[in-house]
Amino acid sequence: MAKKYTGIEITATAIRTVQLSASGNDLKILSFEEFPLRGKKAGEVLSELANEKKFSEGAFCSGISAHKVFFREASFPFDDKKKIFQALPFTLADTLPFPLKEASYSSYPLKTEKGKTTVKSLVARKDSVNEAEALFSPHLPLSVITAENSALAAPFTPSHGEASQCCMTIHISGDHSILSIIREGDPLFSRTLTKGMETILSDLRAGADLSENEALELLCSGRTSLEEEKVKSAEKSVKNFFNTFIREMELSIRSFGLGKEVISSLMITGAGSEIKGIASYLEEKIDIKVSPPQLKEGISLDPGVRLNDLIVKGTAALGYALIATKSDSINFISKKRWLLESNLYKSLYTKRKMLALGAGILLVLYTINLAISVTYHKKRYLSLKENVRDTFLETLPETKRIQNEEHQLKTALTELEYRVTLLSAGGNMKVVDMLREITTRGPDETTFRITRMRIDDKEIKLEGETAAFEKVEKIKSALGTSPLFDSVEVGGAKASRLQNIVEFQLNIKLAR
Repeated sequence: MAKKYTGIEITATAIRTVQLSASGNDLKILSFEEFPLRGKKAGEVLSELANEKKFSEGAFCSGISAHKVFFREASFPFDDKKKIFQALPFTLADTLPFPLKEASYSSYPLKTEKGKTTVKSLVARKDSVNEAEALFSPHLPLSVITAENSALAAPFTPSHGEASQCCMTIHISGDHSILSIIREGDPLFSRTLTKGMETILSDLRAGADLSENEALELLCSGRTSLEEEKVKSAEKSVKNFFNTFIREMELSIRSFGLGKEVISSLMITGAGSEIKGIASYLEEKIDIKVSPPQLKEGISLDPGVRLNDLIVKGTAALGYALIATKSDSINFISKKRWLLESNLYKSLYTKRKMLALGAGILLVLYTINLAISVTYHKKRYLSLKENVRDTFLETLPETKRIQNEEHQLKTALTELEYRVTLLSAGGNMKVVDMLREITTRGPDETTFRITRMRIDDKEIKLEGETAAFEKVEKIKSALGTSPLFDSVEVGGAKASRLQNIVEFQLNIKLAR
């Protein structure tokens, strides 16, 4: 019997759903629907849709927006899965701008080659996961909460290029865009940009003095009756928007040591895929063939569902549904609710006698488990103790003799923590994260030079030089958008004795 899965994406303006059925390895997309919020909160609309029985029975799946997700990669010089997953939390802890106890993380299937294992993980704050669960509960309890950037890699494959080759994808939604390098369905790299369709439409309205409808028509059709000056202004805004992706793509390729010949093709999805001329412009500038997305092998379409709707609007929702069909995909919550959604549980609940019988069986099983627990835990203790000693020696090979594991491990951890503080500002946030934010958040059109920077556990004092006083304000505004900074204030700005140089100071309060 075919199982049904529903992927649900919540945007600023609508709720989008894709339902598919799975029978063995055959997947069929049954429907794509979009429900406008019309000023209501997403939770209210979900409740209304559930009460109106707009959703069929099955597993419900959603995800966390990519800008709330951290992509991390770690390597281990061994291939023992048990040891890898024991060590992984400590590896992740040193790369996150918040404590690991506040994080939920999930990993792609391990990749082992020549005894070396690579683990790609996605990490989100537990608060984000809890918010997603609360939004859907109790009407539509989620079986899977995954990540948006993971889901976008699931539905499509390029029409050109070999499956074993790498491809690049750009997903341009309303308020952000996601750039990924993908091989065999799994992201090698994922980066979220704060620019989306709303950015370019806003630039067109402001720069070319267009209405919202005029800007959208010009962007998607290229047809216009505007005067030449407005057209030139609009072309400049669009090219600046495209050039952002070109810079990020080239940087991503170089950071992985890849050549463009390794990238077989580029796919564009989301609302931005309808921008007139985007494919030809990017193809010309980066010399990578832009390939139309096609559904992956084994996925079919119901006659009532249009492929273009899925490419433009339904990519994330479809990805959520597809991820729910797999057991080894990114999922920030356990499968604890899958039992409650099963037909067996529903049957037991509606038949009280069967429920009582099931409770009796569980009681017997619990009694048996209790009877053997002492023996089991004793063996488990001895096994774990031996495993601790083996892991200890592998992790700290310089140790000649183990006499007191706890004391020796605490001493080693103290030494490692001291080394970590060399890259720490004294708090939970790492200096490398602060530097990355300052360099990437800086306005594209403004050049500035940092001459001095002092960092402590509460604030950053940054001194620098730029070309004009108004550029100081642009730098302040750009850095103020970072979630890592609580506030950014100008501590002073003055003209330098050097021509066309303004010296400035910024006081940046760190977020807690």
